Amino acid sequence: LAHAELVRKHYAACISSSDNHVGSILRLLKESGADKNTIVIFWGDHGWHLGEQQIWGKHSPYVVAYHSPLCIKLPETIKAGVPSKEVVESVDIYPTLCDLVKIEKPAHLKGNSLIELINDPTAKSDGIALCYWANLQSTITAGENKITDRKTHKLLQHYDLNKDPHETNNLVIP
Repeated sequence: LAHAELVRKHYAACISSSDNHVGSILRLLKESGADKNTIVIFWGDHGWHLGEQQIWGKHSPYVVAYHSPLCIKLPETIKAGVPSKEVVESVDIYPTLCDLVKIEKPAHLKGNSLIELINDPTAKSDGIALCYWANLQSTITAGENKITDRKTHKLLQHYDLNKDPHETNNLVIP
């Protein structure tokens, strides 16, 4: 238990350090006046298990491994820090940037612009994120995670995230 607690404290220290550095960058942008024409996007590519499902690390098909930070600061942001619980994907960042700088989106572009959510954090996204790990695909929606075999498309695990946010009760009967 002592080692696990130490690892969690070190993880929290890393997060605090990152928060501090982002704050420094935002302060320097403001001091230089560059905040008036700079879009800042901070995001992570994955979450991290700290003992959930007895996993230590990022490699798994569970929501904790896919849940990652995404913060967008625009020059005209007046009230920052209004969160949204909507499900979005990293591929949504590119079309969002295209909309923000008012350039045409390439035809091959995947993802959905997050402009509506930026303007109104209570707005709804399409509610779906597809995530991949090894031979598994997780389909994460608001309230569920379905884990399927990518080759056979067989449903292996299904979690009701509203009732079971820690994904401990697999609804698929083996």
